[in-house]
Amino acid sequence: MRAPVLPLLLMLALPLVVEAAPFPATATPTQVVLGRDKAVVVQVKVPRGTPPLRAVASTGNLMPLPATARGVYSYRWIPPDIRYPLLAVLAFWVDAAEGPPEVTTVRIPLLGRTELDVATDVGAGAQVVVQVADMRFGPVTTNRKGRAQVPVEVPPGVREAIVFATAKGQQTRRTTPLDVPPERPLVAVLSPDVFPVDGTGWLTLLGEELVPRAEVELQVQGGAVEEQGPGVYRVKPEAGARAVVVDAHLKDRTGAARVMAPVAAPIVAVVPPPSRPWWHPPP
Repeated sequence: MRAPVLPLLLMLALPLVVEAAPFPATATPTQVVLGRDKAVVVQVKVPRGTPPLRAVASTGNLMPLPATARGVYSYRWIPPDIRYPLLAVLAFWVDAAEGPPEVTTVRIPLLGRTELDVATDVGAGAQVVVQVADMRFGPVTTNRKGRAQVPVEVPPGVREAIVFATAKGQQTRRTTPLDVPPERPLVAVLSPDVFPVDGTGWLTLLGEELVPRAEVELQVQGGAVEEQGPGVYRVKPEAGARAVVVDAHLKDRTGAARVMAPVAAPIVAVVPPPSRPWWHPPP
């Protein structure tokens, strides 16, 4: 049983609206309870004449849906098969003629469900309520050993819960840690989708925010990178490289991403030798 506060219920009843540059996006529902919610529908609006929209997700499966209106891209995002809380980051962008692309991000909290084993000092028959972030779960009555199992939902980034136990008109309060893996999202975006053989491209690293060079380890095959700003890198393909492959790892080992872009093959013109006129005798 759960008793979330009314403002939270009202907020979750509305689609998540993202006004981040350059395109507005919506996600419905705004969050996912793992093991219960099966999918999120995301819509991104672009002006007419915009180049094709590209998209990637830090986790899960992002699939395009048939267009329903001009200038609106729709996607179905399937959460990963996990049970622990995590933040999912979805990125949408178009390749720019010059400079790095502006990326629209949609962040979807994934809530993990578990049963919290609570031990109290107030004995049997106590009423136990557990608060996780701004949500409360319970009450659950303790057994004769003063224990109770309380089903809870844990959002990403939360590492502890508050346990309230009430018996005989007295209430106790204590904090209990939550065993949550320290995983964080990381998205790597390469632009354009095919690198020019004698030009440069761009790498953008995103997590909760843009990821600066000091927080990430990069391994680049087929090219070299140079940071131009927090989370934004210029990429130069190596001579003869057929693709640029980037492996990014957060230095605290809580997240990783891999991305690849092919390099355009150089155009080689083959000029045939001049043919002899029919009247010219062979040598």
